[in-house]
Amino acid sequence: MKIVLIGAGNLGFHLGVKLFETGENIVQVFSRTEAKAVLWAKKTGAKPCTQLSEINDQADLYILAVKDDAILSICQVL
Repeated sequence: MKIVLIGAGNLGFHLGVKLFETGENIVQVFSRTEAKAVLWAKKTGAKPCTQLSEINDQADLYILAVKDDAILSICQVL
């Protein structure tokens, strides 16, 4: 299963690492900051992303691990 992880905070990081450790395919990690996107992507073998418009549209699962007040605006872009 191809997974895109949107959010590189505490929840997104730990969830992504655990999914990766269990053999899941994290294809992309989104963060608003490039440093976090690159760091978390290295930990999961994913491609880093800092622009919502560049989110992979061929994934099987999209995990939104962001603050509650950001969910609506992110969903509108996606």
